[in-house]
Amino acid sequence: MTATVVSKIPQGGMTNALGILPGGTGAYLVNRTGTASSIVVHGYDAASGTWTKYPGTTPGDGVVVVAGAIDPASRIYYYAALGTGTTTTPGKVTVYGFNTQTNTAIPGVIATFDLPITSRFSANGDIAFDASGNLYIVTSANSSNNAAIGVVPGPLPTTGSATGVALTDTLLTTINNPQQRQYNGIAFNNNGELFIEFSSPAPSTATFLQAVNPNNGALIGQAKQLSDTTFASVDLGACSTNPTLTPQKNIAGRFATSTTSNDQFELSITGGGISSGNTATTTGTTTGVQSPAAGPSSAWRTRRTR
Repeated sequence: MTATVVSKIPQGGMTNALGILPGGTGAYLVNRTGTASSIVVHGYDAASGTWTKYPGTTPGDGVVVVAGAIDPASRIYYYAALGTGTTTTPGKVTVYGFNTQTNTAIPGVIATFDLPITSRFSANGDIAFDASGNLYIVTSANSSNNAAIGVVPGPLPTTGSATGVALTDTLLTTINNPQQRQYNGIAFNNNGELFIEFSSPAPSTATFLQAVNPNNGALIGQAKQLSDTTFASVDLGACSTNPTLTPQKNIAGRFATSTTSNDQFELSITGGGISSGNTATTTGTTTGVQSPAAGPSSAWRTRRTR
């Protein structure tokens, strides 16, 4: 795969946590020097090709931000620091926010959740949002064979607090990683495929993209190496989101009027490894479009039944 330079990020510190606005109109990332007084959000305007610095929410000294993405619904830029766990407990993810419509930081902590791996080593990783506002996270641990993808149901909170809202991260899949690769990027394409990015351990600068089924975490085909090996890539972002299905039943007339009768309809979305949030059953006696809906679910290789 061929990498092409679009713009060079302003110098200063170490930038990471790339998030791209819907339609590719702009991008945001964080200067992650680890110094409390120097957390900066860099905003990129695709129309003018210019970068602007904004004050970000201060996570504290030594906190390293590595993950970032923009929720396509709220257009909030979320960025996160990944904590270190133990051999039996996962590290904690701490999420912060930045309003891309006003270009102002959201005070406080947005949310926290557990990493989908347990390791006593420092964690690397990235986040991405699907079209429904669910957060996907890929992570690996330094000097460890652990790597995994998890999903946090959305939408995420849009305001912060002292400790943030505790969210639940569900393991989507574990990834065998005996090479101790750094999994540090995740994003959707417009076909609904999820891509994760990983780089070989130093001193190698080889970076790879791997397609993933977002419904069950199954790896699709072989990983593809990027053509540019000048530096190992450390993040991944995209302006596209996955297509989704949300079928609802439009009832023109009912045979029975009793709410206890079997005059209802079951909806389901199947295929492609979907296993949750994909069914619904109508209720009541009204006609027209019914409010119970199956999904939304990723439309990647799915089929609708009724």
